[in-house]
Amino acid sequence: MRRLLLSICCLWTGMTLNGWAAEQPMSFNQRIRPLLSAHCFSCHGPDAASRKADLRLDTRAGALAGSAVVPGEPDQSELIQRINSTDPEVQMPPPATGKTLTAAEKELLTQWIASGAPWQEHWSFITPTRPSLPQPVGISQWGRNPIDHFILAQLNRLGLKPNPPAALHHLARRAALDLTGLPAAPAVIRNLPEHTDPATFDTYIDGLLTSPHAGEHRARYWLDAARYGDTHGMHVDNYREIWPYRDWVVDAFNSNLPFDQFVRQQLAGDLLPGATLQQRIATGFNRCNITTSEGGAIPAELDVRYMVDRVETTSTVFLGLTTGCAVCHDHKYDPISQAEFYQLGAFFNNTTQPAMDGNQKDTPPVVAIPGPEYQAEWQALQTRRATLQTAFRHDSSKVQNWWAAGPALPEHPVGSDGLEVWLPLTQSEGTSSQLPGTAQWSTDHPAGRRGIRFGDRGQLTSPLVRLKSDQPLTVSFWFRTPDTVLATTLFSQQHKEKDGPEVGWKITGGSQGAVTFELTDAQGKKIRGNLPDNEALTPRSWQHVCVRYSGGQANSSISILVNGRAGNLRNSSEQHCSATELVSADLKIGGPYPSAGMSDVRVFRRWLLDEEVQLLADEHQLRECFARAAPWDQLSAADRQRLDQHFHHVVNPAFQTAARGIAETETRRDFIYARSTTTLVMQERPTAPRAEILERGDYTRPLAEVQPAVPAVLPPLPTGATANRLGLADWLVHPDHPLTARVTINRLWQSLFGTGLVRTAEDFGVMGDTPTHPQLLDYLAVEFVESGWDVKHMLKMMVTSATYQQSSLTTPAKLDQDPQNRFLSRGPRLRLDAEVLRDQALAVSGLLSLNLGGPSVRPYQPAGLWKVVAITGSNTREFKQDEGEALYRRSLYTFWKRTSPPPSMAAFNAPTREQCTVRRERTNTPLQALVLMNDPQFVEAARHLAQRALAQHQDITARATWMLQEVGCRGDQSDVTDTVSAAVELGALFRADTAAASSLIATGSSKPDPESNLPELAAWTMIANLLLNRDDIINK
Repeated sequence: MRRLLLSICCLWTGMTLNGWAAEQPMSFNQRIRPLLSAHCFSCHGPDAASRKADLRLDTRAGALAGSAVVPGEPDQSELIQRINSTDPEVQMPPPATGKTLTAAEKELLTQWIASGAPWQEHWSFITPTRPSLPQPVGISQWGRNPIDHFILAQLNRLGLKPNPPAALHHLARRAALDLTGLPAAPAVIRNLPEHTDPATFDTYIDGLLTSPHAGEHRARYWLDAARYGDTHGMHVDNYREIWPYRDWVVDAFNSNLPFDQFVRQQLAGDLLPGATLQQRIATGFNRCNITTSEGGAIPAELDVRYMVDRVETTSTVFLGLTTGCAVCHDHKYDPISQAEFYQLGAFFNNTTQPAMDGNQKDTPPVVAIPGPEYQAEWQALQTRRATLQTAFRHDSSKVQNWWAAGPALPEHPVGSDGLEVWLPLTQSEGTSSQLPGTAQWSTDHPAGRRGIRFGDRGQLTSPLVRLKSDQPLTVSFWFRTPDTVLATTLFSQQHKEKDGPEVGWKITGGSQGAVTFELTDAQGKKIRGNLPDNEALTPRSWQHVCVRYSGGQANSSISILVNGRAGNLRNSSEQHCSATELVSADLKIGGPYPSAGMSDVRVFRRWLLDEEVQLLADEHQLRECFARAAPWDQLSAADRQRLDQHFHHVVNPAFQTAARGIAETETRRDFIYARSTTTLVMQERPTAPRAEILERGDYTRPLAEVQPAVPAVLPPLPTGATANRLGLADWLVHPDHPLTARVTINRLWQSLFGTGLVRTAEDFGVMGDTPTHPQLLDYLAVEFVESGWDVKHMLKMMVTSATYQQSSLTTPAKLDQDPQNRFLSRGPRLRLDAEVLRDQALAVSGLLSLNLGGPSVRPYQPAGLWKVVAITGSNTREFKQDEGEALYRRSLYTFWKRTSPPPSMAAFNAPTREQCTVRRERTNTPLQALVLMNDPQFVEAARHLAQRALAQHQDITARATWMLQEVGCRGDQSDVTDTVSAAVELGALFRADTAAASSLIATGSSKPDPESNLPELAAWTMIANLLLNRDDIINK
């Protein structure tokens, strides 16, 4: 790092090279700040806790506050005195820190103060402008586009020479892997000339960029950043259906959606005028965060956790800033206050997403994506519902006239059509009920003497018509939870034939206050909806419960409301039932349930709307309102609302017709929904977004409320922008924003060269690395914006540069002066990422499926891994391997269980995706070699490649040549000779041990060619396996 810092500084020491002026203006950010950051900020920076002598050198005001820096007077500046001192008690940096300044660095600081100590904001907070192209010596012979001007200028300063171009077959392979994540087609490689022809190469690059597989490869990087996964990530870690978002990302890159629109749609697609289905799907970006429904979890705490995650992710992906450091206090290094963090949080703190995910795949808000067979009907249903909604409006004037006429007290607060059972369970109301067993009349009901309390014996029965599993059902009742909560059946209409299923439906109460509705059809198929413990009924109290089943024949057709509020049901997986008749039997109510109580039981053969359920929950307040008969202007707002809803649902026939029409669509809507793909999206509440500053990030200790705003160090929201997610997105992609274009270009560069121009892709702040080529970064950022945010244009510009096309060979001198190739004196060479290694093996073997999109797949992995980390009841506890084509899909489509990510990819540094990742580690370990040599996917791929080789060539030399070329080697004579020799030796070994040969070629789900010579196939399988492990194959 010190060698790199010194190299950067040396670029600005007044050397006259290649037409550049000897006297450069003193640039604080490029020349001075790196020195102060590396040597001074740890003791004299923004962190008040570690600051020494109350001196700050990270701000101009702090540096000039005393005598540390006296502009124009280096001899009077204590900074210069101390860095030149030899007294260990005075010297800075202190000897104990192990940090030292070179003579050149001390002179640079002296010159800076002598020139007036000019100051700048941190480089990344200054809006980039397009710099002039340098004209270094040799650029006309070497350069191919503007990138090369900046690279060669620095190489000349360092005394380094660029490498010659790579051989075209190497370059073609490199570009194919970088742009599509797949190896170049062998036929293309064979027909390429030895050396690069710019026109031919440009045409080749255009073909790669227009390939549908380019979008898949680019999406793979983005999904790391978006922390995409197929499970919720915490506790039970159940399946989450969000793969349509992944496919949206692929399609967006393939269509070259301008990056500013790419950002706007992901952050705020739902807020765009006339938002389309695809724009809503795009908002899955902010639904990829990990969630939970763990019992005992506190919703308020989770809401804060989700908000913090979204701020951190947005900041990392688009700003390249570590704003998460400001959750508990002002950022210690960057000018981001704690208040500003929560102002950013306010943009994301207004979603309708519940804190608890219910362990279900479709935690709302979601959108449904019906299959082709249902699309027309779904659209017709949506249109009909929208039409009915226009008539579904309240007319307050009619209500007031009705109330003034003194209407009579109704028997039911909602329409009685479809009412099959009505049991008030009250001594003086409705049909007289005989108290069962040891039950007693209740005296503690909210409405007074109402309802019954069950004893240790007793059960009610009531006639109920035979129901069908595709018909709606609503059960409404008041329930008093018992003193000691027991698991019991509250309602049941069931019958079991000998050796048959127990057909019918029931409602049960759990030991922790849970409520469950279960329906079993005549074929034994079950659906259920479970109100979980964390949504449970309040102990030892009366509350109104309403269970609704729309007849949609699926778990998602069930809803349970308590006191008029819908609970978040815990349906771990979607189950379907058939349309069958249920049973002809009486309805059984209650049973031996000491101290439990019940009243006002109503069973409807129709779906009740939310307003109707609320009226049932408020029935007793409504009755009191009728009893008082107060004038309209003397009624409370709550009473007026109840009367308004009652009038429209019971008295107003036009409204009632529209309401019934909407309810009737629920059955088919839920039926289609349950058989459609769903995906998680964002949805804004109608309220204004807000957040609270939290002391030390503690959700229980709010300090002050804040509204959405952006950090003061950055430009303000664009004029006219709304302070919501759409306004934030417009701010991020505004041409004057200093960070978004730079951060994005840096990651594109990183994806091709292995390291960004700023090494710390996640941190463009004060503690992040400075860019090795600051002017090049600014040039590319401006080009990106002015090109219309064209990602493919920028990628083509990079890969068609002479810089990218260099040979990757190195020399001892280059390794010594530029060991990490940060100054690009040679082409990029690095180990391929996990997904590319697997996809390459499948591609050269002929096994790879090139189908795009669809649900995630489960290829090979060791048995039992999921079970080790899973909780009982998780629907991702048991790993079930896919079969057939699904085993050979691109790695992008592999099912991503966050608590146990694909192990072969984790071995090659794939992240868990529990949080945003914009820069993967790249290690080399023995475990990686074991994966490549022994993982079933790689062994099976090697066998298929061997089968192809045996089918292609009988001659062993021709076979070896062909196989080398197939995997991406040129097939030089020495390689061919070595391969043939190894094949002969392995053939002899396997002829002597046919059991080993059989075991080897049996690896994998696909079957070996029965016509193949067993020892020969095994020998060439090992050859293929060896070739796929070659250094030039696992590296680019």
